[in-house]
Amino acid sequence: MNTLAARKTRSRPKNGTTNESSKAAARDEVSPTRSKGLTKTNSSNPMSLVLGSLLLLVLAYFYHKDGSLSLDHTSLKNAKSVSVTNAKPTATSAKPATSSATNKKGPLKFVTIVIPSVVNPKKRQRRLEAITDTWGPSSRSIYVVHNLEDEYPNSLDSAAAWPQVLQVPKNITFNDGLPRLYFIIRQMYKDYDADFYYFANDHTYVIPEHLCYYLQNQDPNLDMYAGHALKNQLEAFNSGAAGYVLSRTTMRRLIESLDNTKDKNCIVEGDKWLQGNPGLVTAKCLHHSLDTPAIDTRQGGKYHRFHAFGIVRTVMGKVDDWYAKKHVNLGDSNGFDESYGHLLKGEDCCSAETISFHYVEFLETRALFQIRKALLQNPSVSNSELQDMIIEKWPKEWGDLGGYSRGLPDPKQDTESWDAILAVFRKISLKEYDLQC
Repeated sequence: MNTLAARKTRSRPKNGTTNESSKAAARDEVSPTRSKGLTKTNSSNPMSLVLGSLLLLVLAYFYHKDGSLSLDHTSLKNAKSVSVTNAKPTATSAKPATSSATNKKGPLKFVTIVIPSVVNPKKRQRRLEAITDTWGPSSRSIYVVHNLEDEYPNSLDSAAAWPQVLQVPKNITFNDGLPRLYFIIRQMYKDYDADFYYFANDHTYVIPEHLCYYLQNQDPNLDMYAGHALKNQLEAFNSGAAGYVLSRTTMRRLIESLDNTKDKNCIVEGDKWLQGNPGLVTAKCLHHSLDTPAIDTRQGGKYHRFHAFGIVRTVMGKVDDWYAKKHVNLGDSNGFDESYGHLLKGEDCCSAETISFHYVEFLETRALFQIRKALLQNPSVSNSELQDMIIEKWPKEWGDLGGYSRGLPDPKQDTESWDAILAVFRKISLKEYDLQC
């Protein structure tokens, strides 16, 4: 099987029993009229016979009145499927976890596809373990892996529905960015009935509640390509670092375009650089073939929701020059205006509905999660206490930070930056945006 995303599982009869004998066994197990302790009566004792008959009548009444007393073969089949699909993974097979995509009535609001980052791959397993312990389950994450032995997170619970694992076929290597992305898109659309699909990587920190808040009034039957838009030569593309959202309709139409091998906007051959930058090819395909360009996702047309750098660099405005230039001259179409070309810093850097930060290593992931959790539980904590908490939990060593992250500023020498950092942590930790879906 190319994909280990959960799908409907057919239960097999055990010990050579047929389906009919399994049905009979199920009926014998639960039917009050087949209970061994009730069917065996003493015909020589009239009183026993009368009492037994009355008891059978009472049980039969409740049996038909309350469906909870019955368990049909379908229920048994589902129960067996859960035990099979939650089997403990081995070194050669990923966890085929039970999928809410097949068990839940109606589609999921969104799933999050966590694609391997090219930055510091040796720490990927620890990043995935941190995601599992923090934002992974509530974002319904699917971890895309090439090598289970090197990448598979040890903390995955085989009994939990999320996160799940999608293993890439061996003929697609780590450097085959475009074939891998197109494989993922096809498998996700096939295996998960979701309204929206959020693509990020394992260096991304996600706030699922804010993604839920952003998507609550969006229509999955309309096209959507939403993230942090940057300017390319001919079209805008969404930063893969910050992550981007595709609607169910856009996923379907994108796959249809990929099936059309004559569409040169979507199919690239021979260009190794584009093969390694699949986000650019996807943006070109969406823009020119599907008429689905990137859009301005800022809150109120001012505050960014998706961030391509970590929280410290974003707050302090210490972003790369090339990145700042990619915001200029996006044009006035699709909601962009001149203000998009001016990146804000300080408290204005980030929307209260912030969805993502990037270049976040595993210790930063745990710190962000714990600090936000503490603020949600006790928003009245003082600035002094909050600053102490951040300093205590934040990674101290340079090697423990994300590859393009920044350490915390000196609290004695840079009070201005600290005031902004504290304000942003409070801003992205408000209960009013803490929505589950």
